[in-house]
Amino acid sequence: MVLYDNFIFIPGIDPHFGDEFNAGNFYRLILPNDFKKYRYNSKGKPYFPNVPHLTGIFVDPDTGHIYLTSIQGEIIDKPNCIFKSIDYGETWQIIPIPFIPGFDRIVKYNGNLYAVSLSDYFRQRKTGIVHYSNDEGETWNQLKHNNNPIKDITDFCIFKGRLVLLTDINGKGYIINKQGKIESFSIPIIISGMRWPSPHWFVNVEDQFIVFMAQKKFYITRDLIHWEIFGEDALIKTNKNYFNNIAYWPKRKSLLLGACGGWWGGIWIYNIEDLFISN
Repeated sequence: MVLYDNFIFIPGIDPHFGDEFNAGNFYRLILPNDFKKYRYNSKGKPYFPNVPHLTGIFVDPDTGHIYLTSIQGEIIDKPNCIFKSIDYGETWQIIPIPFIPGFDRIVKYNGNLYAVSLSDYFRQRKTGIVHYSNDEGETWNQLKHNNNPIKDITDFCIFKGRLVLLTDINGKGYIINKQGKIESFSIPIIISGMRWPSPHWFVNVEDQFIVFMAQKKFYITRDLIHWEIFGEDALIKTNKNYFNNIAYWPKRKSLLLGACGGWWGGIWIYNIEDLFISN
């Protein structure tokens, strides 16, 4: 879910209640209460044909253009495409891509689209090679570092004007600056116990620092070089081994920690002043 201006955009997951699996769902809320579900257009045609799940979303902060991807469904093959809207979700362009089963994560940085597939994540905790496009998806190239394709990336983050490629798999991330230079860095985190490649295992807090969550602990970094551990008390108070999601609530200056499933699910608020971060 992404907040842009007075819009909230929500990529939809499993269709239910008679929707079947012939189209994906997308939701838009114009604050405070103008809510709309996008599934079929006025002619009865699906906006997102043959897509059970929409998961990857990026909204360009400069233009409001929306980019969507999806993961492979259990019933039908994933379409080899990405979806783009330039009118806040009213209409959608289908952009074919030459990759099977397609992309899951996507981001736009410095005029380029960057995308990666999570197709093998569930079986081998591996992801596909990162690809980039400088022409809005018409053509794609492998992203390389020291002549080697960059892979095993589970998400992207724009932090302090640079694109950060993050992973919870092999402990190595990458930074791309606006000149296109790529550097690697170490991530001292392996998120064990998470069965789903959540896009919310880290959060950018007002572009000042990033908070990463791992099993039984949290890490914080201001520069992707120096890391601090905190938050054992949050896990003790909530009686959790780990959380599934983390987000930042600017109005409350707080982290939101989420856990899913049955009676143990819930959301906890963690005031960032409790992090004892020195300025």
